[in-house]
Amino acid sequence: MPAKFKSLSGLYLSLIATSVFAALLVAATFWFAELRQTEVQAVRHSLLVRDQIAELVTLMDNAETGQRGYILTGREIYLAQASLRYQGNCGRELWR
Repeated sequence: MPAKFKSLSGLYLSLIATSVFAALLVAATFWFAELRQTEVQAVRHSLLVRDQIAELVTLMDNAETGQRGYILTGREIYLAQASLRYQGNCGRELWR
C-alpha cells in the first residue's frame, strides 16, 4: 500500500474517533442537564414542604395562644380567633 493511502486512513480513523468523542460529549451534556432539572424539581418540592410545615407550626402556635388566652380570661373571643385562623388556613394548607 502506498504511503499516501496509509496517512489518509490514519486521518480518517482520527476523524471518526473525534466524531464519536464529540457525540458522547453532547449526549453526556444532555443527560447531565436532565439530571440537574430533576434535582431542581426535588429541591423546589422540599422548599414547598418546608414552607407548609412552617405555616402549620405558626397556625398551631396561634391556636395554642388562643387557648391559653381563653383559659386565663374565660373569654371565648380567644377561641373564636384561633378557630377561624385554623379553619381558614390549616385545612387549605394541609390538603393542597
